[in-house]
Amino acid sequence: GTDFLTPTFEGTVPGSFIQIGVHGDPNAPPASITAQPGGAILMFAPRIENRGIIRSPDGQVILAAGNAVY
Repeated sequence: GTDFLTPTFEGTVPGSFIQIGVHGDPNAPPASITAQPGGAILMFAPRIENRGIIRSPDGQVILAAGNAVY
């Protein structure tokens, strides 16, 4: 079966993307990513879709979508 709670990371080439959230079962709870208190969650990809929950208590969450990171 499919694990609806796990974020999906697709590919490592141009056009790659990150999907966070429910994929398939509309009754499944949303996927979640949680950092330790004071931690950080950083995601960089040409495309990012967040339909889940991202938590970083007293920390940072950065989702950066684009073709280049400088």
